[in-house]
Amino acid sequence: MRVFGWRWWIVGVVVAAVGGSAVLPVEAGTVATEVTRRSAVVRVVERLAGAVVNISTTQLTVRRDPLFEEFFGSLFEPGRRVERRASLGSGIIVDPKGLVVTNAHVVAGAHRIFVGVEDEEMVPATLVGVDSTADLAVLRINTQRRLRVIGLDKGEAPLIGETVIAIGNPFGLSHTVTVGVISALDRSIRTDDRVYHRFLQTDASINPGNSGGPLLNVEGELVGINSAIYARGEGIGFAIPRPRVRRVVHALTTEGWVSPAWAGWLLTAGDRGVSVVYIAPDSPSARAGFVVGDRLLRLGRVAVRGVDDVLAVLAGSLPKEELTVTFVREGHRHEGRLRLGRYRSKAADSIARTLLGLVVTDWRGRGRGRGVVVQRVIDGGWAQQAGIRPGDLIRAVGQLPLSRKQDFNDALGLVFSQRSLPLEVERDGVGYLLRLQW
Repeated sequence: MRVFGWRWWIVGVVVAAVGGSAVLPVEAGTVATEVTRRSAVVRVVERLAGAVVNISTTQLTVRRDPLFEEFFGSLFEPGRRVERRASLGSGIIVDPKGLVVTNAHVVAGAHRIFVGVEDEEMVPATLVGVDSTADLAVLRINTQRRLRVIGLDKGEAPLIGETVIAIGNPFGLSHTVTVGVISALDRSIRTDDRVYHRFLQTDASINPGNSGGPLLNVEGELVGINSAIYARGEGIGFAIPRPRVRRVVHALTTEGWVSPAWAGWLLTAGDRGVSVVYIAPDSPSARAGFVVGDRLLRLGRVAVRGVDDVLAVLAGSLPKEELTVTFVREGHRHEGRLRLGRYRSKAADSIARTLLGLVVTDWRGRGRGRGVVVQRVIDGGWAQQAGIRPGDLIRAVGQLPLSRKQDFNDALGLVFSQRSLPLEVERDGVGYLLRLQW
């Protein structure tokens, strides 16, 4: 009888528990379901979607009337200026004072820029600066409303396979959310007019209109800025990594432009690969211990097959970035690190003399315009091979006009970022365009 009573006591407790749950859990179950539905992705979107803005631009075009021009020629206004609405893009607010980051291609050629904040309010924006190499632009808006912000300073390095969230305005559909994972790091993307390096790859849908919007992790940290530059990609999206965004924004807001990264070496391609043929004094490559004759195999994650590979990686980098370099010296394979810097003109005299083979000074004469005059041409140097002579007046280096020797010194940094250098030279009142090639 005791055993029987004990068993019935257990059954009674179970029945009481089940019975109690039949009355109480309806509300508790609703709470549990809501907690389950409000996932990490949902919480991030609820918290940060307000910091994602809609960007629209207008552009001016000129419509010409052929019949009008036939009778009046160019005596009057040759056409009628027409303002038209351009395609939409996205951006993020990164500072409560109204600083907005987007893609450079979103605002390219814009006559006017408008930013749509929360509640669809359209606010005029001014352009702070653009870095086309990184495909980034910074805008500023003035509004009395309190702005939500996505910070640039906080964030962990992304992991391959990590869940990410893209928010943007594809095809004008505001605050569209897509989810995917980080597919790859440090990707290179070749478009019709340039190569972009060191991008993140994701399978989160990034379509036209998503450009400039954020790629976030499940902690709500910025992973990168989406860039819909690869039109042929289906299920493939790319984003500019957050550290690069932060450095570009800092440069544009403090200096107004982004200084190109400088390694300080000059390279040539031969049968054995890409080799170092010159290292500027006190340059990043000199401080890293590289020497003439080193043969480069990899720079960062990019295999070096030609000089253009190296130039493209440097064009996609910023001063203070550190790159791993794999190279061969005296038949042995080595790996080193190169911390990039900025070109400094204090070594310009040495570079001009030992690399270009010339010595220049300020022109102090009259009647010949502005430029620098060639004092000396060194036998066997590039300048002599290009036909430059003492007394020649160099008016421009590349696209940079020269007014004084300091301009020439500053322009010599171009030698290290391209394969050749055009010089605008005047001799006996006649202008020539000469090209130094290496």
